[in-house]
Amino acid sequence: DLCLYFFCFFYDTATTEIYTLSLHDALPICLLVPSDIGGHHRFRRMTQWLKERFPQPIISGGIYATFFDDFCLKEPYVDYFVVGEAEYAFPELLTVLEAGESPENLQGICGHYLGKAFVNEMALPVEDLDTLPIPDRALYYKYPFIKNFRLKRFATGRGCMNSCSYCWNPL
Repeated sequence: DLCLYFFCFFYDTATTEIYTLSLHDALPICLLVPSDIGGHHRFRRMTQWLKERFPQPIISGGIYATFFDDFCLKEPYVDYFVVGEAEYAFPELLTVLEAGESPENLQGICGHYLGKAFVNEMALPVEDLDTLPIPDRALYYKYPFIKNFRLKRFATGRGCMNSCSYCWNPL
């Protein structure tokens, strides 16, 4: 497996130790942490915790990365951000990282490579969603530290699920 996905907040020492042991056992080439606007402080704590303990690149994406790529480049603990749709950009980034190549010219990717910041054009949305493979939900049961969560999240739609009146991009 190329990547481990983190979407949690470490509540106690026991939970933190479980994640630390699981990560060392899994040996991923990168760590994926989603980013949203409302959870920015939790996001910063989580990415700092991961960066202090693991050498793998940290990748993020989501609404925060898509709309605020200039702020994302100032995030000290994240190496790469996926901006826009990730269905093709993210697997392409994983392929490049696994090969040890530069991600500097990948559409939909921004970040830092060899100490230099780069921003690329946003990834375009997939026009026909029926061309995408069905997500492999079995991955949620492969790792004990995810399998044992009482609640598992599956995204089954596009865009934001909220209709906030104050948002600049309401549905």
